[in-house]
Amino acid sequence: MKMLGGGTPAEALEGARDIVAEEAMEDPDLRAFARRVLSSDAAVTTKPRSKTSDPNNAFTAYHAFSCTVNRLRPYQTLAIARGDKEKVLSFKIQVGFGEKDDAARRVQERVGTAVEKKLSENVQHAPQTIGLWAQQRKTAIADGITRLLLPALEREWWKEAMDRAEQGSLETFATNLRSKLLQPPVKGKAVMAIDPGFKAGCKVAVVNATGEVLASKTVYPLRSAKDASATLSALLQEHACSAIALGNGHGSREAEHFIAAEVKAGRLPDTIRVTIVDEAGASVYSASEIAAKELSTMDVTERGAVSLARRVQDPLSELVKVDPKSLGVGLYQHDINAKHLEKQLRDVVEGAVNAVGVDLNTASPSLLQYIAGLHAGTASKIVAHRDTHGPFPSRASLSKVAGVGPKAFQQAAGFLRVYGSANPLDATSVHPESYKAAKALIKKVSGGAKQGAGLIPEGAQASADTRKEAQELGVGDATLNDILDALRHPDRDPRDTLLGIAPPTFRSGKALARDVG
Repeated sequence: MKMLGGGTPAEALEGARDIVAEEAMEDPDLRAFARRVLSSDAAVTTKPRSKTSDPNNAFTAYHAFSCTVNRLRPYQTLAIARGDKEKVLSFKIQVGFGEKDDAARRVQERVGTAVEKKLSENVQHAPQTIGLWAQQRKTAIADGITRLLLPALEREWWKEAMDRAEQGSLETFATNLRSKLLQPPVKGKAVMAIDPGFKAGCKVAVVNATGEVLASKTVYPLRSAKDASATLSALLQEHACSAIALGNGHGSREAEHFIAAEVKAGRLPDTIRVTIVDEAGASVYSASEIAAKELSTMDVTERGAVSLARRVQDPLSELVKVDPKSLGVGLYQHDINAKHLEKQLRDVVEGAVNAVGVDLNTASPSLLQYIAGLHAGTASKIVAHRDTHGPFPSRASLSKVAGVGPKAFQQAAGFLRVYGSANPLDATSVHPESYKAAKALIKKVSGGAKQGAGLIPEGAQASADTRKEAQELGVGDATLNDILDALRHPDRDPRDTLLGIAPPTFRSGKALARDVG
């Protein structure tokens, strides 16, 4: 029998059921109810796409993995996403555990009944058709849940998991980068760095306390330990150096064992101190234009050791020369949105540079470009002006640089230090806009006399009169406390004590020698 407009009764019923299913599953209240009821049971399961899809066993942990979606850790979500992208893993999200049919039945029981109840509200049918309508409605709802609702919710749950993973990873990467950049520097000491290697040998560089290269050699401990230790010993003695920075790359363990054995044998002094340095990004720096300009007479393979030594002396100044994404800040950094990652890491670098401040007369363009109000162009102009006219005598002289207008000066001045300026406040974190207040405070709390290393006595506090005077000068309590702190410790590096990041760990030659069997 044909229906009016064509088609059989069965086809007409199927079309009606499709309409009911679509309207029901698009109802926002029903979708919200389904999410609320089912989200706690939504689980992701993974398995290899085939027996040979993971030949290197890189995703062994996910060959039979199952976890509720809302408890996935960021690294797990990103690992699954990478495995799927590389066609190693397949994954699915299913509501509830167990066989698919059992899970589907439980979903129908928890959601289908509520949907059916809502659809039947205020609907009147002839007594003889109530059963038929109920049957068709139930079939439509079951189809809508399986075909429309669950796939949509599964996509939403996975997207939310990926969003959480990205946000969590960005926060982790930011923390890792901040720790690298703000590690306390090893100041005032010459450093020897060893970039370990096997066939090509170990590249050795010695830099003085300001990072200037004093010597560069290649030693081959595997060929002749005695010759290698003789070269190292001579360099250490010639340049009065006792600190050794050892790269953590391929061959690092063997190089450390070599040093320990030579100390034990008496061929290297036991007064040396050795620290392990993260090599991430060193090769990127070595091949960069910055390195070619700074170390133009050195081979690319030798520049990495210089960078390792400088990373110990001043991690912030050296690491800003490398793209933050190359610094090894996280395992899955290439699996998240590149723009989001770049912005997050740049914000961290800017925050770190501005938290520490920089010496206007020694900072590189790589460092200056991160100062508030400056960029790569103005940073280059500042260095060019410095090279042409000599050191900046004061903060105010920065305004003579083309491109550094009043607004840029206002933003940047407080983060730039000028040591040796006629105005001692130029070497502090006090902004020029607060100089008038700072000078008044110095006079108020110390009678104008310099006290020890600070510009005011160590124990100087703001009295009620001082606070009143500061308010008259337009300085609030928070700014007043910052000014006082800067005046007490004008030369303090916040990385040393204030940021809670551990300094590099050195092991003495004696301790290394004891580990040698």
